[in-house]
Amino acid sequence: MEKGGHAHLFTRDIMGAVQDLKSSGSPCYIIVVIIANNWSISEITTITNQMDMVFHFNLNPLLWF
Repeated sequence: MEKGGHAHLFTRDIMGAVQDLKSSGSPCYIIVVIIANNWSISEITTITNQMDMVFHFNLNPLLWF
């Protein structure tokens, strides 16, 4: 079962921003940091295939405070 309905929305937003950066013609190195425990594997794979580096921490950031 895939989880993370919000992950899909955030993935879409990340990919849109990255496409804008890449189309600007400026050289860039893109690193994405995801801190979330319900991010679906398919969404992480989508992001990983388009980025230079991805860090995914399978944690609930709300538990840090």
